[in-house]
Amino acid sequence: MASRDRVADAEECKAKGNEALKAKDFDKAIEWYTQAIAMHRGHVYFSNRSAAYLSKNFADSALKDAEECISIKPDWAKGYSRKGAALHKLQKYEKSAEAYRKGLEIDPDNAGLKAGLDAVLAEQAGPAPGAPGAGGNPLGQMFAGLMDKVKASPRLSKYLSDPSYVNMINTMQTNPNMMQAYMQDPRMMETLSEVLGIQFQPQETEEEKEKREEEEKKRKIEKEKREKEAAEAKAKAEYEALSPEEKEKLAKKEEAKKHKERGNAHYKKKEFKEALAAYEEAIATDPTDMTFLTNKAAVILEQGDLEGCLKECEKAIEIGRKHQADYALIGKAFARMGNALYKHNDMDGALKYYNKAQLENRTPQVAKRIKNAEKKKKESEAKAYLDPEKGKEAKAAGNDKFKAGDWPGAIKDYSEAIKRDPEQSVYYNNRAAAYMKLMDFGRAMDDCKKAIEIDPKFIKAWGRKGNIEFFLKEYHKAMDSYKKGLELDPENQVCKDGLAKTAYAVRTQSGEANQQRASRAMEDPEIRNIMTDPIMKQVLSDMSTDPASAAQHMSNPEVAGKIEKLIAAGIIQTR
Repeated sequence: MASRDRVADAEECKAKGNEALKAKDFDKAIEWYTQAIAMHRGHVYFSNRSAAYLSKNFADSALKDAEECISIKPDWAKGYSRKGAALHKLQKYEKSAEAYRKGLEIDPDNAGLKAGLDAVLAEQAGPAPGAPGAGGNPLGQMFAGLMDKVKASPRLSKYLSDPSYVNMINTMQTNPNMMQAYMQDPRMMETLSEVLGIQFQPQETEEEKEKREEEEKKRKIEKEKREKEAAEAKAKAEYEALSPEEKEKLAKKEEAKKHKERGNAHYKKKEFKEALAAYEEAIATDPTDMTFLTNKAAVILEQGDLEGCLKECEKAIEIGRKHQADYALIGKAFARMGNALYKHNDMDGALKYYNKAQLENRTPQVAKRIKNAEKKKKESEAKAYLDPEKGKEAKAAGNDKFKAGDWPGAIKDYSEAIKRDPEQSVYYNNRAAAYMKLMDFGRAMDDCKKAIEIDPKFIKAWGRKGNIEFFLKEYHKAMDSYKKGLELDPENQVCKDGLAKTAYAVRTQSGEANQQRASRAMEDPEIRNIMTDPIMKQVLSDMSTDPASAAQHMSNPEVAGKIEKLIAAGIIQTR
């Protein structure tokens, strides 16, 4: 049994994984759940990691975690829900339905299990052959037989002599989503009105539109004029009601405002000496307005006096609180302090005042500055942490733990090595090997790709990438990776063996497995591009109608490479 401390640590990792999962940071979620599992093999951790894997479309890994979850706690219904979802993604419908049913035996009222089972059964059944709108588009049902209805209508059939109209009708029947594009044609509005029984609003003429817009413009001007006159009358009445002292105070504020506007004009022209004098006059005229002080602080910062800027902002905040200034103004003063410190590369100080600003008045602008400051702080800390020698030490420690079978410990040390020297491709490749031992193929693949990005000639990384793709049954990708490694070193045994076993797997794969692999392969943009390439479409058509043409097409190296890729992906069957 795991110690209480390890279980508690595992729970902390799970909580962080849950946060990452909610934020859709699936890689980070998988990393935290993996750490939790290394500390305590709890069924919930496998369940959560299964969900994260499935979110990344690593259905095989999701299935393995779901099965591990069930083996640990077979009476927990949610484990069967995870298994059913993974099998559904793999298009193993019968096994998926079986998993959901087993879960429902444990918890008959579980809504998630019921919904999952319904979805599997519906997809397995598929649309009824020849059913109108098969494919789930309700518009398809409405437009089924549209041409027949037009031909039968005395009012609409007259338009059939126009090829453009016929083309619109035919297109609508095959692609109902084009309806909106054709609504500008009055004939189409008339057609849909009769066929669907919908009365459309008649389109106004250009003259009617201009007249309506002119009337709306006049009404708007008249309304604005009335509102302005009302506001002026109200302001005049309020002013007349003021005492002589209040009128004098208001006059001072207006005078101070003019000084401030003059200061702003100088500031924009970078005439800082004149701007400072104008703001000083504004402060002297109305010492209760904190904005004059924050404006003065901005000038002082431009003059290079950071401490002076911060002191003026502190004075502004003090005056603002004393005279019940709006929270937004207090927040702006704190944000200005944050900006000043950010400009001087003091990220800790900047974050301190940005956070204070958000407490006063939360704004998206300051939130963005916080994010930038945190990023810059992280980059600065990472740069300060660099130490290639300590990176080598961490790698050596990771190698020792790897040999001892301590995969989580090895990952921790390799991660430390990467932090110390992130441009060493071997560190990522080693960590990928450790992730593979934990069956975390998503993270392992990311590390292989990073290693190759740093060093495209790193043969070991190409071989390991191929091994992951082979395990995931992405044979077309595995073949590419192994071939790339062999281009760099034709005698590399890992790549030679990998290519041989991949070719064997492609030849001996069963029909059902090939169909599943082909379905997953169609999610790959490269495979989709090959299948939609007009030249390849013609090649495949020729090969299906005239098998003898295959030899001619295969003499073209580019075509041969693409066909080989389709065979490896399970798209083309060779048996």
